[in-house]
Amino acid sequence: MIVYGALGFLSPTLSLHLLTYDGYDEFWIGVYFCVPAIIYILNTPLVSVYCKILNRRAVVFLGMCLFCFAIALIGTSPILGIPNLGKVIFMGLCILGFAAAMIVIPIFPEMLDSIEKKYPELKGDDLSNISAGFFNSFLGVGEALGPVSASLMAEYLGFRNSEDVVAGLILVYCVAFFLLGGRLDMFKTSKKEIADLTEA
Repeated sequence: MIVYGALGFLSPTLSLHLLTYDGYDEFWIGVYFCVPAIIYILNTPLVSVYCKILNRRAVVFLGMCLFCFAIALIGTSPILGIPNLGKVIFMGLCILGFAAAMIVIPIFPEMLDSIEKKYPELKGDDLSNISAGFFNSFLGVGEALGPVSASLMAEYLGFRNSEDVVAGLILVYCVAFFLLGGRLDMFKTSKKEIADLTEA
């Protein structure tokens, strides 16, 4: 929900913000918007490598931390004193696509494992259907909330400050995920996970 909400948050606001820079037209806005998708695709094959080195939760956590940093760069954060430059936004979009792959790809198998442990009676199609239903429902909620909240916040706070708010909310989530998701134990990869990844 957070990933797709933050991506949707950029849709109605980033293009208007980029038009305020000299030399930026529709072509460059299109280039900027396709960058996260290209980096996501390039990083996708590498996610399985990260999961061999680290626990899936650790990969998701590191991805969320990078995602938070990317949002701060895209918003050229006034709080952090990041310069308001187009190239900074471009770098933020590259990191955004890289981080999104680290979050979205391992989160579904991690969710399946968590549900199996908590509800062992769920097996096969029941488990897959319920998990896919929850996953897609929250994806849809994020996609719906992102553009609407962006429009409202950008109108009252401006693009840069509203991105700071989003980065702050993601930072709070990162802290909660770390505290509730195993803390430093999430960085220990279990032998079972390594065996499962090797078989796959």
